Amino acid sequence: MYEALRSESPVLWSREARSWLVFSHGDVRGALRDPALSSAARLAEMRCEFAAGIAVERAERIAEILAAQLESSDGEAHARLRRAFAPAFHRSVRDLERRLDDIVGGVISLALASTPVDLVVTVADRVPREVALEVLGVPPQSRAAFIDDVDVFLRHPWNPDLDGAGAEARLRSAIRAAHAGILEELAHSPRTISEDEVLANAILIVSAGHRTTANLLGRFLHSLLTDASVRSAAAVDANLPTVVDEILRLQSPIQTLQRTAVRRTSIGGVEICAGANVTLVVGAANRDPNAFGAPSGFDGRRSPNPHLAFGHGRHHCLGARLARLQAMAVARAVRPELRRLRVVTADVVETPEEHRVTELVVDQRRLDCGPDTSPTKGG
Repeated sequence: MYEALRSESPVLWSREARSWLVFSHGDVRGALRDPALSSAARLAEMRCEFAAGIAVERAERIAEILAAQLESSDGEAHARLRRAFAPAFHRSVRDLERRLDDIVGGVISLALASTPVDLVVTVADRVPREVALEVLGVPPQSRAAFIDDVDVFLRHPWNPDLDGAGAEARLRSAIRAAHAGILEELAHSPRTISEDEVLANAILIVSAGHRTTANLLGRFLHSLLTDASVRSAAAVDANLPTVVDEILRLQSPIQTLQRTAVRRTSIGGVEICAGANVTLVVGAANRDPNAFGAPSGFDGRRSPNPHLAFGHGRHHCLGARLARLQAMAVARAVRPELRRLRVVTADVVETPEEHRVTELVVDQRRLDCGPDTSPTKGG
């Protein structure tokens, strides 16, 4: 479908989506660098959505906090937040890297201690959550409550029965009490950003950061278990960086990124008016034959690989390296187990917004079994 749409027009107006759709690698890459396309402008719509279900004052407060997230800010505001967060984030990731194989290995050993087991629930979902909380510096005994409070905070605009204000208060208290990781460094160092901004980006790391990495790990595990070419390429440690990037390109966890034109601009020679919605179709850009040879096939040694799965330019994902490290650690930990495992059920879901595996149940492979003909649900 992407190929057909890209051939029809690299920049296409969709009446159903009420948005310009951008398909080519060059146009998506250029649009990600275009200051006329805003990540923050969509918050005006969110304020209205929130106010439909909860008090206006509370809706404004939530929108104000979410506006302080890196992915929801533009220009100098975004640059200032990135300058404040990036050093603490990268230091925390470096500290974690030495222990990452042990953390991931422990998760996978526990998951495979008893089969059949769903690797989405026990590995793909759990690893990025544990890693995110470790990087933030949330102590183990407080992690379940922290996750619950983030979930309540994000859901209560649509469910006023939830105590969003209470969840927010508890999250602030946890941030002030932190004695490790990003939270400790930002909460107790000379103040360069506000508590709202620390809270907003802690929520971002736990929610959006978890979702994208979980999607990556689910697709990677599924590929390792079902695709001999991926399994063979990933058998060598030196190949893992290129293998992970090729999975990110070919099976981009996030398929689209949304922007709003804050002033008139042009994409691929098409004029975009101020106020127009723009959908950057990353999944199509990452399979553009003008940017990648044999774009529909897996090439575990593809280099260079200028995929856009982590965005580009000023909004390039701050956690890109951490996501790659987690995927490589998962590959190293699961490799010794691959020959004894078979896929019982796999549910692969591909939507215009994201590609993910929602279920990946594995069991012990019988020694006398023939070729793997395990069923796969979904696309």
